[in-house]
Amino acid sequence: MTRQDTIVSMIEATGFETVSSLAEALDVNVSTIRRDLEHLAEAGLVRRTHGGAIPIPQDEDTEEFLQDSPNRAEKRAIGPAMAERILDGQSVFIDSGSTCLEVARALDAR
Repeated sequence: MTRQDTIVSMIEATGFETVSSLAEALDVNVSTIRRDLEHLAEAGLVRRTHGGAIPIPQDEDTEEFLQDSPNRAEKRAIGPAMAERILDGQSVFIDSGSTCLEVARALDAR
């Protein structure tokens, strides 16, 4: 297991770790931990906070939610169709729901 794997495991186990606690536990300099956290955040494995990091929730609940929603194929088609109507630079508010999730995914993919 690499140091970065260990960092992710520690953060997932506790819900939050500080830079100093990670540095002490792994016996490395705080600047090394900061670089590791930056790399892990860019990879989407953790979210940086002031002085530390928190885990990023997995998509298991989201996928389960989508599988249970009716008209799933239609909703997946609506997402890209609506995203095409939103111009670059526009601001939009997106409500909750499975159709809105598909719109958000299509916008994120642009």
